[in-house]
Amino acid sequence: MILKQLLVSATFSMNVILFGSITTHLLYAQYDPTTLIKKGNTLFYQGNYTQAIQYYDKALAIDPNNKVALANKGNALVQLGNYTQSIQYYDKLPVDTALLPVA
Repeated sequence: MILKQLLVSATFSMNVILFGSITTHLLYAQYDPTTLIKKGNTLFYQGNYTQAIQYYDKALAIDPNNKVALANKGNALVQLGNYTQSIQYYDKLPVDTALLPVA
């Protein structure tokens, strides 16, 4: 009887831990810029530029200076023909001075 109770208790504990881990992972993925950008990229490559922008916006809401999200949103806007708006996002990207010509 005691062994059965221990097994039931251990099984319950394992399920709670497993469920907690899965829940934590799913909640974290919802707020992880990298995960959101990957979802946006999948939509981008499927040609769903408007939906991709929604995921890039979510990533930028968490990390407004995320270089990948800024560039990818600019790229999606170009695909939609919103050239002027795309420049606003490209302008937020840092300039790599190593790539600039030497005077």
